[in-house]
Amino acid sequence: MEAERDAGAGVSHGGGGGAGGGDDGVAGGAGSGSGSGGGAGGDAVGAGDGGRTVTFVSRDNQEFRVPMAVVRMSEFATNQAEEAEGEDDDDGDDGEHDGDRVHLPLVEGRVLARVVEWCMRHVDDPFPEVSRPLPRANMRDAGISEADEAWVEGLSYEEFHDIVQAANYMQVRDLLTLCAVRIALWFKGKTPEEIKRQFAVTRDFTPEEEEEVRSKFAWAQRLAPVMPDEGSRE
Repeated sequence: MEAERDAGAGVSHGGGGGAGGGDDGVAGGAGSGSGSGGGAGGDAVGAGDGGRTVTFVSRDNQEFRVPMAVVRMSEFATNQAEEAEGEDDDDGDDGEHDGDRVHLPLVEGRVLARVVEWCMRHVDDPFPEVSRPLPRANMRDAGISEADEAWVEGLSYEEFHDIVQAANYMQVRDLLTLCAVRIALWFKGKTPEEIKRQFAVTRDFTPEEEEEVRSKFAWAQRLAPVMPDEGSRE
């Protein structure tokens, strides 16, 4: 097993296998929990938790130790940690308990590293409330910070896809909202030819394939709808 990484000291981007599993059907009903867990300030990280940390374990057994402020950004991890801690308290065992570990069998280490990296950035810098519908085809106008815009724009398509899947599985709603904004703006006013270039498709889409691509990302447009341009029929 790879040595445990302390997220508080910075996360290195570990190698890993393929994409962090999961279905392409991302839950469209996820709403933004803007600022959820991200409001803990420097010395206050873990305040009220006795300085407790939890270790995220990826599918390929890479480990990332994170403060509870990060755990709380993930509804899945929060539920897993609290349930396991309660079971261990009932056992009366004072040793290390599984409440200190959250297993994420559908997320590869290389993907989890990026998710943890993003969450750590927002421990002291809460994710903003995103304007809905998005005012224009511009992330900054929607309230997205320059740093978050640069981070999400810097991802390759493969990385982006894997992070969307991981954020959905882990229920990191603020990260999922950021990704939804990026996707919604990808499709804003795009022609089929522009969509092909966006996804590096060299052949023509059939009408069915074009509809499939749009349907695949419809959840993002529901989560982060874009305001039509003035005079547009969108």
